Amino acid sequence: MFVKSFKRFNLVIFIAIFLATTSWAAPTINSVKGSMSESQTITINGSNFSSKPVAAPISFLKDNIEKGISGSVFNDSGWNNPGAGKRAIYTDGSAYSGKKSILFDFQGDWQDRSFFIEKDLNNQKEVYVTAWIKLVKSGPCTKFQWKNWRVKQNAGYNIANDSNGTGVIGDLWYPWGSTARSVQVFIDGKSSNQGWMLDSSAFAFDKWQRIEAYYKHSDPNRANGQISWERIGYGDSLAGGAPTNRSAVITRSSSADYYRYLILGHYFGNFSGCDDNSARLQVFYDDIYVDNTPARVEIGNSNKWSNCTVRDIQAPSQWSNSSVSVTVSTPSFASNQKAYIYIVDINGNVNSEGYPITIGNSSTVPPSYDQLKPPSGLFVTEK
Repeated sequence: MFVKSFKRFNLVIFIAIFLATTSWAAPTINSVKGSMSESQTITINGSNFSSKPVAAPISFLKDNIEKGISGSVFNDSGWNNPGAGKRAIYTDGSAYSGKKSILFDFQGDWQDRSFFIEKDLNNQKEVYVTAWIKLVKSGPCTKFQWKNWRVKQNAGYNIANDSNGTGVIGDLWYPWGSTARSVQVFIDGKSSNQGWMLDSSAFAFDKWQRIEAYYKHSDPNRANGQISWERIGYGDSLAGGAPTNRSAVITRSSSADYYRYLILGHYFGNFSGCDDNSARLQVFYDDIYVDNTPARVEIGNSNKWSNCTVRDIQAPSQWSNSSVSVTVSTPSFASNQKAYIYIVDINGNVNSEGYPITIGNSSTVPPSYDQLKPPSGLFVTEK
């Protein structure tokens, strides 16, 4: 009886350890096959990539931006670009990848300071969004309010009813970090008193920077939702606020509330040091990537994930726990430059050490010594 109980006990412990290891093990990359040239397909093999039932993201505005005509109104399948006044346009005035981007040219006149583009996400519990953004402040304004993006339950944007519905608002004030609650959670049309102030280095002017955010809905009235917001290479862009643990956020009161719409743009106002005739903020967006999971593939400029100051996101076309195929996109890198591949799984786990590659190289790159060295803490016993 004791032997059977002991065996059952060992079996329970083994299963518990196995499940814990399986659930939390970071992705491991064993090989990369294909040409590391722009727009080519590569296949990444390894383990613990997790499951992503739909490999492709919800939207990746990159090559389709290049097809737009500079100066014409932005128009892309699945995106709405409403407005009777000024609207978002394609421009060749500045771009991060390719030759074109999407421009919001905000000015002081009322109709020229509030417009947006909108994507129907089809009711998601999680939203990951990232984009390259460039801000050009050409007027004399010393202070202004800019609303960059939001995820919300209801369609549209009405400045007279700014907080309608449930969602997260990017309500940003320049100088950055000068006011509280730059990123706010609204529940049932009311502020939930959960918000965070921007870090003073959250944005730079006159240069391209990559911003990313991740929003995960809580269970109704439970503090288990998640909010993250980062400027790549500069770390967390939210300096302080409540709650301190942004993995303990209440984001909704009903299980019927989802993140249905993402809007970009979308307001410029409350300026000081300038007037309606001189106030102007140009916001360029490029390589806009939207998905319902943090699972993704990145190419970074350091062999340590935490040390990457530049990362380019890749669009997957096939995804399993042991293999991912992506279309190469490396606007941040030059030909023959060394770079590193990372895979982020559905829980946000990532291989801490990047898999080395060379941009433009078509051969399979062998793993580094650090990736091949045996694990520590193992013992061999004679049987």
